[in-house]
Amino acid sequence: MGWEEVGSSIKISENNVDNRLVVEVFGRQIHLNAILAKLEDALSGKSKKAEEVRFIAGTVFHVDANLDKEVWRGRNIVVYSDAVIVCQPVCWDVSGKDSHHVYDANAGTATDGNGLNGQDGYPGESGGNVLIIAKRVQCLEKLTILSNGGNGSKGQDGGNGAAGKDGKGICKVDLAKCYQSSKLSFYVKDRLALWENLEESMVWAGKAVSRER
Repeated sequence: MGWEEVGSSIKISENNVDNRLVVEVFGRQIHLNAILAKLEDALSGKSKKAEEVRFIAGTVFHVDANLDKEVWRGRNIVVYSDAVIVCQPVCWDVSGKDSHHVYDANAGTATDGNGLNGQDGYPGESGGNVLIIAKRVQCLEKLTILSNGGNGSKGQDGGNGAAGKDGKGICKVDLAKCYQSSKLSFYVKDRLALWENLEESMVWAGKAVSRER
């Protein structure tokens, strides 16, 4: 975008550095709050694709504004100045943007009838970097820098399995045949006889005890 005057002594330029679009802010003394609105307009418009913003001050760079709007998400920030003064508690948030990708459909069904695995969700954007180069930094503890990676999107739903074959019933005659095994019949009869003998033994034992008394 060439050179653009901001106030009487601040200039903003857009340059291609190492195949990356970089916005550079030049001035002898830079008050961030004084140029912020103009800069954010550029970053949301004609300089939207800029990966990095550089503040280059000849003497002092005044940190007196938050960088917390959407235009700063995922961007790199470089401050180069003889002195940096953090004038008040501020927060610079260069966290990456969340991914909002949505799959239109599930993964579908394979030829063998099994549902296919869904695809992974899309990753969130990486957080930006902040580099401050200065001989003197005053009240640095008042500056908070956030750089979290963005949230990834939801993964694709897995596909549904194919419909199973219809089940087959069994008639009463066929069911009876399944339980006519001689071994099974003998086992059941044997268990019943054992239980009857046990009950009879308990009755006689009770009578014997009564007689002894």
